[in-house]
Amino acid sequence: MTVREKKKERTRQQILEAAWRLFNKQGFAKTTVDQIAEQAEVGTGTVYNYFPSKEHVLAARFTEIGRDAIETFLRLDRPTKASDAISLLFDTLFPTLMADQNLLREVWSVFLLPRGKAHVGLDHGAATQLEDLDWQVIGIIASILEEARERGQLKGDFDANLAAMTIYSVFIFSLIGYLIDIYQDFKTIRSITNDAVRLIFNGLKGDTK
Repeated sequence: MTVREKKKERTRQQILEAAWRLFNKQGFAKTTVDQIAEQAEVGTGTVYNYFPSKEHVLAARFTEIGRDAIETFLRLDRPTKASDAISLLFDTLFPTLMADQNLLREVWSVFLLPRGKAHVGLDHGAATQLEDLDWQVIGIIASILEEARERGQLKGDFDANLAAMTIYSVFIFSLIGYLIDIYQDFKTIRSITNDAVRLIFNGLKGDTK
């Protein structure tokens, strides 16, 4: 990375950190780009050079955290048993994303609530960052399923991508449960998620036990 690139990355991180201090203190809706610029000690135009909107700032912070967790998983030795590999993936993602409940709640309120309740004037282009993160995780799960089928662990005639989306929905449901305080600790979330994934795997194998 060149000196210029390092400087740009420092400025970008400076904006992200300043924005999150404001989001965390007064909420996303009450924070303006001008305030972010002032907190980051840069010009408003500089903020827009890096992020087209404050929605992009919020999405960027969340996706960076998610991608860091994914990269951590990809560096790990993956268990040969597919269900164990998926459990390891979720065990890597959950603690990272659960570390900042306020961030999860802001992302939920801005990007995931039904239209009309979400932030007025939402920049839907920013939501594609979150969608890309979702599809990256789904792609990893699908590859685990395909590898398991090649090894003979799974013999059913199923669509790996559809199965991966179903398994990923268990992960999202658990995150929502954490956000609304149904599940308050990692141990409970891990147990419920693993049980649900096990049921799905039994279906993929044609096993009713």
